Amino acid sequence: MLFWKLFLLFLIKFYFTEDALDNLWRVASLNQAKSLGIDEYKGSIKVGKDADIVIVDDEINVKAMIKSGIKYIY
Repeated sequence: MLFWKLFLLFLIKFYFTEDALDNLWRVASLNQAKSLGIDEYKGSIKVGKDADIVIVDDEINVKAMIKSGIKYIY
């Protein structure tokens, strides 16, 4: 699933407007979690939820990722 999220970031970087970036988290996480029926513990950053996070810069280059509590820096 991480591949598809990164692919989505690529598409937004090259084909969509800056306004689309404001809603990226919904497209990349919350909507997916809802469609899979797992939004009670995935899809947003809240206390008690299992969060896997990709951190990007203004150019949407991946700078870091946190998955299962492990931080990866690129």
